[in-house]
Amino acid sequence: FEMQNTVTEKLISTVKRKVKPAPGKDEIDFLRNFYHRLSGQDFASRKALKFRETALRHRQLGQIRAPGKTLIDVYNLSNDRIKSIDDRDTTIISIVTDDKPFTIDSLTVKLNSMRKTPHRTTHPTFEVQRDNNHRMKSMSRYKGRQQEKYGNRVIESYIQFEIDFTPENEHKRLDRELRSIL
Repeated sequence: FEMQNTVTEKLISTVKRKVKPAPGKDEIDFLRNFYHRLSGQDFASRKALKFRETALRHRQLGQIRAPGKTLIDVYNLSNDRIKSIDDRDTTIISIVTDDKPFTIDSLTVKLNSMRKTPHRTTHPTFEVQRDNNHRMKSMSRYKGRQQEKYGNRVIESYIQFEIDFTPENEHKRLDRELRSIL
């Protein structure tokens, strides 16, 4: 038995209420696993659709990935109605890579050295099964078994940083700098 995160459950219930038609079980399970460590400091109900959008875009990024390949997506997320400092335009960095020790620390140091301090970091790990064309067949939250590879399942890190707004002409540099340490 695993305890549920009450903040994550608040996100799920808000998404179910706001999205029509209602999201299916696969999407809800993915959101629950992606945000299983979501903090009350990071979440407010008004941000639920933004959280959903960034998570689903991240899942789409990882649909096709060859072993050892790192995928990075850098994009700006604008807020149509800025209500407070927490609702400012931001830049999202989504990464899908092999799960390795110290990845988050190394990426955070790199971002800080570029003066791109992360405001929010999300880092779920998934057990992913892929077909011979590297297309995702299934994914489930990795819960800490010892073996890294078994059959055609691999442990992958889905890392997401939210940083201050960064102009699009700087996105390629961000991508290149982050890849240099992965």
